[in-house]
Amino acid sequence: LDLSILQSARGKSVEFSVSANISQAEPSSSIIAHGVIDEPIGLFDVGKENNLNPKTIFDINIQIELLKPEVLTIAKIFNLQSLPLDIHGRIKTKTKIRFAPGLKGYDLFFSDLVMRSEIVNMQGNVSVAGLLSDGYPTIFINWSSEPVALKTLASLLPLGILSNEFGESINSNTLGGSIQAIAASVSGSSREGVGFSILGEFKVNDGFINLGKKWGKAEAVS
Repeated sequence: LDLSILQSARGKSVEFSVSANISQAEPSSSIIAHGVIDEPIGLFDVGKENNLNPKTIFDINIQIELLKPEVLTIAKIFNLQSLPLDIHGRIKTKTKIRFAPGLKGYDLFFSDLVMRSEIVNMQGNVSVAGLLSDGYPTIFINWSSEPVALKTLASLLPLGILSNEFGESINSNTLGGSIQAIAASVSGSSREGVGFSILGEFKVNDGFINLGKKWGKAEAVS
């Protein structure tokens, strides 16, 4: 871990840089960050349950390489473990982050987000409202992506999301083609009864699916 901290003369802001490996395994997860914390009064006091000043704002430029265990740990910390996609392989991310007081709890913003993984490459923006509060966070994501195989994307969804017909189609190699997000968004909450919704423009290339005699098949979908 390499860490440098520079506090302003009046103590109203702290500039910092961090470079670290955050796991012992090889290959390891890593983080490189540079940012500014405004109004950090009480943030570094030891022995307090909640050291966040209601005026504290974090602005950070960050590059991260994460493996699945670290992604799941972060999701659990922020009560986001119910997000409807699994994580495979290594994720490389570069973004600007703002963490600031919101109407309820704290709001987290990821802007100019670029993410590259073994499954898909994508870019966009993310906002999460209501962190560190008594309720469930509300999430809004807008993004675009490079093409990803339909079979690969469908296999990431949790059990029970797809009907038996779709599940059998995936397992029997009767689903194919690729899909690209031109401009899409996801919004919602992990709170019971709310869930997530997806809207946007998607491009399908050479898609096909065969759901058997009951539902039929579709070929050359685009």
